[in-house]
Amino acid sequence: MKLAAKCLIADFPHKCKYCSFVPSLKNDYQKRLLIPFCFKEYSYSSDEMFLFNEEIVGGDGNDVLSGKARVLFENGIDVSSMIKDGLQKIIRLMDSMEVYDIILPANNTLCGTTFIADGTFSGGYIRGDSIMTAYLKKYRS
Repeated sequence: MKLAAKCLIADFPHKCKYCSFVPSLKNDYQKRLLIPFCFKEYSYSSDEMFLFNEEIVGGDGNDVLSGKARVLFENGIDVSSMIKDGLQKIIRLMDSMEVYDIILPANNTLCGTTFIADGTFSGGYIRGDSIMTAYLKKYRS
């Protein structure tokens, strides 16, 4: 089974500002060839939390996993533990469904493959592993 970031498939309720629609993925979703997931939906306990932007402060996804960096909302609230809990839920989903492939956006702090927000909440990006990519590289490659 394949997993794909929801924000790449369609305009779901909690669409990320970082992602863009990929028509071919919507077709695969309609054919039930992949399962959509949203890292934020697995991490946050209320819809209000989707209104805030989160960034990694002090490193990248590898540093969050090792406890050297934190994930903060732009108002300063530390959501690192919620993000790590969300990652564990996604890992359990992957294990239960025998996921062999995952499709992620390029630019996303939580689940992107290439760039993450720069940690200054200024709209800039840096090359780095998201939390999901860091986990996959370390434990699933």
